[in-house]
Amino acid sequence: MKRQNYNFKLSTDEKARFLAFSQSKGLALGTWLRALMYEAESTGNAGKSVATELESIRLELSKTGNNLNQLAKYFNQIKEPVAFHSHATQEDLLNEQLDNLEKLINKTDKKIALVKPSVQRTERKKDDNTNESH
Repeated sequence: MKRQNYNFKLSTDEKARFLAFSQSKGLALGTWLRALMYEAESTGNAGKSVATELESIRLELSKTGNNLNQLAKYFNQIKEPVAFHSHATQEDLLNEQLDNLEKLINKTDKKIALVKPSVQRTERKKDDNTNESH
């Protein structure tokens, strides 16, 4: 595969920051920029980073887990089944939280599946660059 150059302008500060960051990750600047482009292509989202999205999913999972823990603690303290809201039982409330948790896990799995190819390409490029320098 023949490589082609693509030129674009960066300020001196941008170039220094991007170069320092890519090097801190053990990547050449071009390899890192290509990985970002692959990630944007594979996720269809060039604005919001996958890491930001995964952090928001992690927060949702944490909240759901806390809710489950609070419900379990409460239900373990009472002896008789209790009807809540619109006649929902404690089992209904727990099942609802478990359904929410399952949806978040599935959402996270889909995001990870989208990111995985770009991460693997980045790792291969990193390995290639390391092998070429030896």
